[in-house]
Amino acid sequence: MAEVATVVRSGPFRHSRPGTSRTWRELMRHPSAVVGGSMIATLLLVALIGPLIAPHDPLAMDLANRFQQPSLMHPFGTDEFGRDVFSRVIYGARISLQVGIVAVGIAGTLGCLLGLVTGYLGGWLDTAGQWVIDVLLAFPGLLLALAITAVLGPGLLNVIIAVGIGALPTYARVMRGQVLALKQEEFIVAARVTGCSTTRILFRHLFPNTLSPIIVLASLGFASAVLAGAALSFIGMGAQPPTPEWGAMLASGREYLRRQWWIAAFPGLAIAFTVLGFNLLGDGLRDALDPHREAG
Repeated sequence: MAEVATVVRSGPFRHSRPGTSRTWRELMRHPSAVVGGSMIATLLLVALIGPLIAPHDPLAMDLANRFQQPSLMHPFGTDEFGRDVFSRVIYGARISLQVGIVAVGIAGTLGCLLGLVTGYLGGWLDTAGQWVIDVLLAFPGLLLALAITAVLGPGLLNVIIAVGIGALPTYARVMRGQVLALKQEEFIVAARVTGCSTTRILFRHLFPNTLSPIIVLASLGFASAVLAGAALSFIGMGAQPPTPEWGAMLASGREYLRRQWWIAAFPGLAIAFTVLGFNLLGDGLRDALDPHREAG
Protein backbone atom coordinates (compact mmCIF):
# COMPACT_ATOMS: atom_id res chain seq x y z
CA MET A 1 0.00 0.00 0.00
CA ALA A 2 2.98 2.31 0.52
CA GLU A 3 3.72 2.03 -3.20
CA VAL A 4 0.14 3.00 -4.04
CA ALA A 5 0.39 6.10 -1.85
CA THR A 6 3.72 7.05 -3.40
CA VAL A 7 2.37 6.83 -6.94
CA VAL A 8 -1.02 8.43 -6.37
CA ARG A 9 0.48 11.33 -4.45
CA SER A 10 1.90 12.67 -7.71
CA GLY A 11 -1.37 12.40 -9.72
CA PRO A 12 -3.69 12.50 -11.29
CA PHE A 13 -1.76 12.35 -14.56
CA ARG A 14 -3.66 14.24 -17.27
CA HIS A 15 -3.70 13.54 -20.95
CA SER A 16 -1.33 16.48 -21.46
CA ARG A 17 1.52 14.45 -20.02
CA PRO A 18 5.07 15.62 -20.81
CA GLY A 19 6.73 14.45 -24.01
CA THR A 20 9.49 11.90 -24.21
CA SER A 21 12.28 14.45 -24.66
CA ARG A 22 11.21 16.50 -21.65
CA THR A 23 10.80 13.37 -19.53
CA TRP A 24 14.28 12.23 -20.51
CA ARG A 25 15.77 15.63 -19.59
CA GLU A 26 14.03 15.58 -16.22
CA LEU A 27 15.24 12.03 -15.61
CA MET A 28 18.84 12.93 -16.42
CA ARG A 29 18.69 15.82 -13.93
CA HIS A 30 17.66 13.46 -11.15
CA PRO A 31 20.86 12.10 -9.49
CA SER A 32 19.20 9.05 -7.96
CA ALA A 33 17.63 8.14 -11.31
CA VAL A 34 21.01 8.29 -13.04
CA VAL A 35 22.63 6.17 -10.33
CA GLY A 36 19.73 3.69 -10.26
CA GLY A 37 19.62 3.45 -14.05
CA SER A 38 23.36 2.80 -14.16
CA MET A 39 23.03 0.06 -11.55
CA ILE A 40 20.19 -1.63 -13.46
CA ALA A 41 22.08 -1.31 -16.75
CA THR A 42 25.06 -3.01 -15.12
CA LEU A 43 22.82 -5.80 -13.82
CA LEU A 44 21.28 -6.30 -17.27
CA LEU A 45 24.72 -6.42 -18.87
CA VAL A 46 25.91 -9.01 -16.36
CA ALA A 47 22.80 -11.12 -16.98
CA LEU A 48 23.23 -10.94 -20.76
CA ILE A 49 26.94 -11.79 -20.93
CA GLY A 50 26.98 -14.01 -17.84
CA PRO A 51 28.31 -17.13 -19.61
CA LEU A 52 31.14 -15.08 -21.10
CA ILE A 53 32.41 -13.58 -17.86
CA ALA A 54 31.68 -16.40 -15.40
CA PRO A 55 35.03 -18.12 -14.78
CA HIS A 56 33.51 -21.45 -13.75
CA ASP A 57 30.47 -23.63 -14.23
CA PRO A 58 28.00 -22.51 -11.49
CA LEU A 59 26.87 -26.11 -10.94
CA ALA A 60 30.29 -27.81 -11.03
CA MET A 61 31.25 -29.24 -7.64
CA ASP A 62 34.87 -29.55 -6.46
CA LEU A 63 34.89 -30.98 -2.96
CA ALA A 64 38.67 -30.67 -2.76
CA ASN A 65 38.33 -26.86 -2.91
CA ARG A 66 35.31 -26.33 -0.69
CA PHE A 67 35.22 -23.27 1.60
CA GLN A 68 38.00 -21.47 -0.28
CA GLN A 69 38.31 -17.82 0.72
CA PRO A 70 37.97 -15.06 -1.95
CA SER A 71 41.03 -15.09 -4.20
CA LEU A 72 42.08 -14.40 -7.78
CA MET A 73 40.96 -17.89 -8.77
CA HIS A 74 37.64 -17.52 -6.94
CA PRO A 75 36.84 -13.79 -6.45
CA PHE A 76 33.87 -14.55 -4.15
CA GLY A 77 35.28 -17.79 -2.73
CA THR A 78 33.69 -21.23 -2.93
CA ASP A 79 30.75 -22.77 -1.10
CA GLU A 80 30.27 -26.00 0.85
CA PHE A 81 30.38 -28.04 -2.37
CA GLY A 82 33.37 -26.24 -3.87
CA ARG A 83 31.24 -24.32 -6.36
CA ASP A 84 32.44 -20.88 -7.42
CA VAL A 85 30.27 -18.27 -5.67
CA PHE A 86 31.16 -15.54 -8.18
CA SER A 87 29.86 -17.61 -11.10
CA ARG A 88 26.72 -18.53 -9.18
CA VAL A 89 25.99 -14.88 -8.35
CA ILE A 90 26.40 -13.94 -12.03
CA TYR A 91 23.99 -16.65 -13.19
CA GLY A 92 21.64 -15.72 -10.35
CA ALA A 93 21.18 -12.28 -11.94
CA ARG A 94 19.36 -13.93 -14.83
CA ILE A 95 16.99 -15.75 -12.50
CA SER A 96 16.22 -12.67 -10.41
CA LEU A 97 15.54 -10.54 -13.49
CA GLN A 98 13.32 -13.30 -14.86
CA VAL A 99 11.31 -13.30 -11.63
CA GLY A 100 10.98 -9.51 -11.70
CA ILE A 101 10.05 -9.17 -15.38
CA VAL A 102 7.52 -12.01 -15.55
CA ALA A 103 5.94 -11.31 -12.16
CA VAL A 104 5.53 -7.60 -12.92
CA GLY A 105 4.20 -8.53 -16.35
CA ILE A 106 1.54 -10.78 -14.82
CA ALA A 107 0.57 -8.24 -12.15
CA GLY A 108 0.61 -5.28 -14.53
CA THR A 109 -1.35 -6.93 -17.34
CA LEU A 110 -4.09 -8.52 -15.24
CA GLY A 111 -4.26 -5.70 -12.69
CA CYS A 112 -4.41 -2.92 -15.27
CA LEU A 113 -7.04 -4.77 -17.29
CA LEU A 114 -9.19 -5.29 -14.20
CA GLY A 115 -8.87 -1.67 -13.04
CA LEU A 116 -9.43 -0.28 -16.53
CA VAL A 117 -12.62 -2.23 -17.23
CA THR A 118 -14.23 -1.98 -13.79
CA GLY A 119 -13.33 1.69 -13.35
CA TYR A 120 -14.84 2.72 -16.67
CA LEU A 121 -17.95 0.52 -16.73
CA GLY A 122 -18.79 0.94 -13.03
CA GLY A 123 -21.97 -0.55 -11.61
CA TRP A 124 -22.10 -4.07 -10.25
CA LEU A 125 -18.96 -5.00 -12.19
CA ASP A 126 -16.97 -2.33 -10.36
CA THR A 127 -18.45 -3.41 -7.03
CA ALA A 128 -17.54 -7.05 -7.63
CA GLY A 129 -14.05 -6.14 -8.84
CA GLN A 130 -13.39 -3.95 -5.81
CA TRP A 131 -14.63 -6.71 -3.52
CA VAL A 132 -12.06 -9.10 -5.02
CA ILE A 133 -9.31 -6.48 -4.76
CA ASP A 134 -10.20 -5.68 -1.13
CA VAL A 135 -10.04 -9.37 -0.23
CA LEU A 136 -6.58 -9.70 -1.82
CA LEU A 137 -5.36 -6.47 -0.20
CA ALA A 138 -6.42 -7.80 3.20
CA PHE A 139 -3.34 -10.04 3.07
CA PRO A 140 0.23 -8.71 2.94
CA GLY A 141 1.69 -9.28 -0.52
CA LEU A 142 4.43 -11.65 0.64
CA LEU A 143 2.01 -13.64 2.81
CA LEU A 144 -0.40 -13.96 -0.12
CA ALA A 145 2.44 -15.11 -2.39
CA LEU A 146 3.50 -17.63 0.26
CA ALA A 147 -0.03 -19.03 0.49
CA ILE A 148 -0.28 -19.35 -3.29
CA THR A 149 3.11 -21.05 -3.47
CA ALA A 150 2.06 -23.47 -0.73
CA VAL A 151 -0.95 -24.45 -2.85
CA LEU A 152 0.94 -24.69 -6.16
CA GLY A 153 4.05 -26.28 -4.66
CA PRO A 154 7.70 -25.17 -4.57
CA GLY A 155 9.43 -24.16 -7.77
CA LEU A 156 10.64 -21.10 -9.62
CA LEU A 157 7.66 -20.93 -11.99
CA ASN A 158 5.19 -21.17 -9.12
CA VAL A 159 7.03 -18.40 -7.27
CA ILE A 160 6.78 -16.13 -10.30
CA ILE A 161 3.04 -16.79 -10.57
CA ALA A 162 2.53 -16.27 -6.83
CA VAL A 163 4.49 -13.00 -6.73
CA GLY A 164 2.61 -11.72 -9.78
CA ILE A 165 -0.80 -12.50 -8.29
CA GLY A 166 0.25 -11.03 -4.96
CA ALA A 167 1.06 -7.68 -6.61
CA LEU A 168 -2.00 -7.64 -8.88
CA PRO A 169 -4.34 -5.69 -6.50
CA THR A 170 -1.96 -2.74 -6.34
CA TYR A 171 -1.96 -2.25 -10.11
CA ALA A 172 -5.74 -2.69 -10.27
CA ARG A 173 -6.31 -0.07 -7.56
CA VAL A 174 -3.97 2.50 -9.15
CA MET A 175 -5.41 1.95 -12.64
CA ARG A 176 -9.00 2.23 -11.39
CA GLY A 177 -8.19 5.51 -9.62
CA GLN A 178 -6.69 6.96 -12.79
CA VAL A 179 -9.67 5.85 -14.89
CA LEU A 180 -12.16 7.38 -12.46
CA ALA A 181 -10.24 10.66 -12.65
CA LEU A 182 -10.12 10.66 -16.45
CA LYS A 183 -13.39 9.19 -17.67
CA GLN A 184 -15.30 12.48 -17.15
CA GLU A 185 -12.67 14.54 -18.97
CA GLU A 186 -13.76 16.35 -22.12
CA PHE A 187 -11.74 14.20 -24.51
CA ILE A 188 -13.42 11.02 -23.18
CA VAL A 189 -16.88 12.61 -23.31
CA ALA A 190 -16.15 13.72 -26.89
CA ALA A 191 -15.11 10.18 -27.83
CA ARG A 192 -18.39 8.81 -26.46
CA VAL A 193 -20.45 11.47 -28.26
CA THR A 194 -18.76 10.73 -31.60
CA GLY A 195 -19.74 7.06 -31.29
CA CYS A 196 -16.42 5.45 -30.33
CA SER A 197 -16.81 1.90 -29.08
CA THR A 198 -16.10 1.04 -25.46
CA THR A 199 -13.07 -1.00 -26.50
CA ARG A 200 -11.62 1.94 -28.46
CA ILE A 201 -12.21 4.35 -25.59
CA LEU A 202 -10.56 1.97 -23.13
CA PHE A 203 -7.45 1.12 -25.12
CA ARG A 204 -7.05 4.09 -27.45
CA HIS A 205 -7.98 6.99 -25.19
CA LEU A 206 -7.93 5.94 -21.54
CA PHE A 207 -5.10 3.42 -21.27
CA PRO A 208 -2.33 5.54 -22.90
CA ASN A 209 -3.17 8.41 -20.53
CA THR A 210 -2.79 6.26 -17.42
CA LEU A 211 0.66 4.86 -18.23
CA SER A 212 2.75 7.34 -16.22
CA PRO A 213 1.84 6.09 -12.73
CA ILE A 214 1.85 2.48 -13.95
CA ILE A 215 5.42 2.86 -15.23
CA VAL A 216 6.51 4.25 -11.86
CA LEU A 217 4.68 1.48 -10.02
CA ALA A 218 6.26 -1.17 -12.25
CA SER A 219 9.78 0.13 -11.61
CA LEU A 220 9.17 -0.06 -7.87
CA GLY A 221 7.41 -3.39 -8.35
CA PHE A 222 10.53 -4.91 -9.88
CA ALA A 223 12.37 -4.39 -6.60
CA SER A 224 9.53 -5.89 -4.59
CA ALA A 225 9.26 -8.87 -6.94
CA VAL A 226 12.98 -9.63 -6.76
CA LEU A 227 12.91 -9.35 -2.98
CA ALA A 228 9.80 -11.52 -2.65
CA GLY A 229 11.22 -14.15 -4.99
CA ALA A 230 14.44 -14.29 -2.99
CA ALA A 231 12.50 -14.50 0.28
CA LEU A 232 10.41 -17.44 -0.95
CA SER A 233 13.51 -19.23 -2.22
CA PHE A 234 15.21 -18.56 1.12
CA ILE A 235 12.54 -20.54 2.98
CA GLY A 236 12.62 -23.35 0.42
CA MET A 237 9.46 -22.51 -1.54
CA GLY A 238 11.17 -21.10 -4.63
CA ALA A 239 14.09 -22.23 -6.76
CA GLN A 240 15.42 -25.59 -5.61
CA PRO A 241 19.09 -26.60 -5.27
CA PRO A 242 21.40 -26.61 -7.13
CA THR A 243 19.82 -23.66 -9.02
CA PRO A 244 22.03 -20.58 -8.46
CA GLU A 245 19.27 -18.32 -7.11
CA TRP A 246 20.31 -15.59 -4.68
CA GLY A 247 17.71 -16.38 -2.01
CA ALA A 248 18.53 -20.09 -2.09
CA MET A 249 22.25 -19.26 -1.89
CA LEU A 250 21.57 -17.13 1.18
CA ALA A 251 19.70 -20.01 2.79
CA SER A 252 22.55 -22.46 2.22
CA GLY A 253 25.18 -19.98 3.39
CA ARG A 254 23.52 -18.94 6.65
CA GLU A 255 24.89 -22.05 8.37
CA TYR A 256 28.45 -20.90 7.69
CA LEU A 257 28.19 -17.19 8.50
CA ARG A 258 30.73 -17.21 11.34
CA ARG A 259 33.65 -18.67 9.40
CA GLN A 260 32.71 -18.81 5.72
CA TRP A 261 30.87 -15.47 5.57
CA TRP A 262 31.35 -15.00 1.83
CA ILE A 263 28.89 -17.78 0.91
CA ALA A 264 25.93 -15.69 2.11
CA ALA A 265 27.44 -12.18 1.98
CA PHE A 266 27.82 -11.84 -1.78
CA PRO A 267 24.33 -13.11 -2.76
CA GLY A 268 22.93 -10.77 -0.10
CA LEU A 269 24.85 -7.83 -1.55
CA ALA A 270 23.57 -8.73 -5.02
CA ILE A 271 19.97 -8.61 -3.78
CA ALA A 272 20.59 -5.28 -2.04
CA PHE A 273 22.25 -3.86 -5.18
CA THR A 274 19.31 -4.86 -7.38
CA VAL A 275 16.59 -3.61 -5.03
CA LEU A 276 18.40 -0.30 -4.44
CA GLY A 277 18.88 0.25 -8.18
CA PHE A 278 15.21 -0.26 -9.01
CA ASN A 279 14.08 1.91 -6.08
CA LEU A 280 16.36 4.78 -7.09
CA LEU A 281 15.20 4.53 -10.69
CA GLY A 282 11.57 4.47 -9.55
CA ASP A 283 12.05 7.64 -7.50
CA GLY A 284 13.52 9.40 -10.52
CA LEU A 285 10.72 8.23 -12.82
CA ARG A 286 8.11 9.44 -10.34
CA ASP A 287 9.54 12.96 -10.44
CA ALA A 288 10.20 12.99 -14.19
CA LEU A 289 6.69 11.81 -15.10
CA ASP A 290 4.89 14.14 -12.70
CA PRO A 291 3.26 16.85 -14.85
CA HIS A 292 2.74 19.09 -11.79
CA ARG A 293 6.47 19.31 -11.16
CA GLU A 294 7.85 22.62 -12.30
CA ALA A 295 10.51 22.54 -14.94
CA GLY A 296 13.87 23.66 -13.64
